[in-house]
Amino acid sequence: MRSRAQTTTTEPMRFAYRVWIGSSVGGFSLAEIARHGEELREAPDSADALSALFEGKIQVIDARMAELAALRADLETRVGTGCPLRAAAQAG
Repeated sequence: MRSRAQTTTTEPMRFAYRVWIGSSVGGFSLAEIARHGEELREAPDSADALSALFEGKIQVIDARMAELAALRADLETRVGTGCPLRAAAQAG
């Protein structure tokens, strides 16, 4: 997983504050916003284009959630089993 410095910005709301990660807004990276912004401006029906964009983002999120669920399940099976590296070092 790549690491990047992130800044946050708070935006006052009626009863709370919305926190924006400096490199994303609404789940889209700033690069994605720049790339898709032009497409949306030129689309004959921007509502349909935006809906399609959201559907695509949902698919990306669902795929990532499935990857994380598989990783979580794998780690859960390893809880309490000890360090596999230590066992290999003791055998050798």
